[in-house]
Amino acid sequence: MKLVVLPQAIKNVLPALGNEVEAWFTSHPHNDHVGALTKILQNPDGMKINKVYHSRFSDSLLACEAPYQQYALDYYEALDKSGIEVANQTEPGLTGQIDGLNFKILGVTNDSRREDWLKALEQDQLPWKQVIDEFPEPYKPARVITMYAAPYLPTLILIGPDGKIIGQAKDKHQLVEWLEERL
Repeated sequence: MKLVVLPQAIKNVLPALGNEVEAWFTSHPHNDHVGALTKILQNPDGMKINKVYHSRFSDSLLACEAPYQQYALDYYEALDKSGIEVANQTEPGLTGQIDGLNFKILGVTNDSRREDWLKALEQDQLPWKQVIDEFPEPYKPARVITMYAAPYLPTLILIGPDGKIIGQAKDKHQLVEWLEERL
């Protein structure tokens, strides 16, 4: 079961808490993560949000995420028009404090940092050879990910001897599950 928080549900609760949100953190601009926030930004109806923390997708990453692209564009437009302070996280390590609660940004995904991709591959410790798609220019679409129209980044793609995709997964666990079902 997936929990979807509707903007009205948030607007029903917040008046009892002062109708103010100190900080709103978003992981990525898919509708199930920023849909309610987008609607609230478009029509705050008295609600005040002091700061939004997010990592804005590059145009090339948005192009790779075609099913979610319009949600992201709507979110970015509403956020840009809102006048709310924005912390665009491009590097991990930011620390802060909100109402006595300390926090630290531990990781940020960026579609053009080769070192991060290599580190992720090393951490996954998959037993087969790995191919990393090179990014010829920062923030430009990667060749293989575009050619195979991967549905998410990173995507693990299993390619047969004939060059056709025989399987793909969003992470090591999903790929291992796929292999166990078929082997």
